[in-house]
Amino acid sequence: MSAPRPAERLLLAGASGLAAAVLAYAALRVVERAFFPEPNPALLIWSERSTFLWRAQESLYAGGLAAFGGYALAGRRPRARWLTALIATAVSALVLVALLAP
Repeated sequence: MSAPRPAERLLLAGASGLAAAVLAYAALRVVERAFFPEPNPALLIWSERSTFLWRAQESLYAGGLAAFGGYALAGRRPRARWLTALIATAVSALVLVALLAP
């Protein structure tokens, strides 16, 4: 089994970063829904910050961190079985969040 080429490692890193960003978004959404209920938008006139934008920003940051880890793992394990499990978990988490905490 040969080591993956740099382009393949970058693709694996990108895929792991995107999957981790989806997982982070789902986790943040569940935490916000459970512990920080949102006020009624009809009662608010103006808000200083958008919770969606903060969630998206933090998820992208976590995905960027995971991309570095994915790049390192791609060099050690060229088969990338971990990536299949990560993507399946991310899709499952996103579906559960969409159904349970819209």
